[in-house]
Amino acid sequence: MRNANRTLRRALPFLIFSIGLLVFACGFLYSAIVVGIPYQEPLPDLLRRYNEQASFARAIQQAGGLITLTGVAALIVQAILRLGRRR
Repeated sequence: MRNANRTLRRALPFLIFSIGLLVFACGFLYSAIVVGIPYQEPLPDLLRRYNEQASFARAIQQAGGLITLTGVAALIVQAILRLGRRR
């Protein structure tokens, strides 16, 4: 049980980082596939729908970026704590 907790504690920052990258990639793919290129002269309804979808894709990308940064911060804290234990 003790080794399982230690393994989970060591793997958790990598998992958070990986999930953040995955969420960011999903937002990028949503933006590329669903939202696409803006219309040249859109009707007001098409422009509204495009803006809603683009803001949704941007929100997914920002969430992925925040999760990734959280994973990076956890990796840094983990490295600092590991260095402190060695001394």
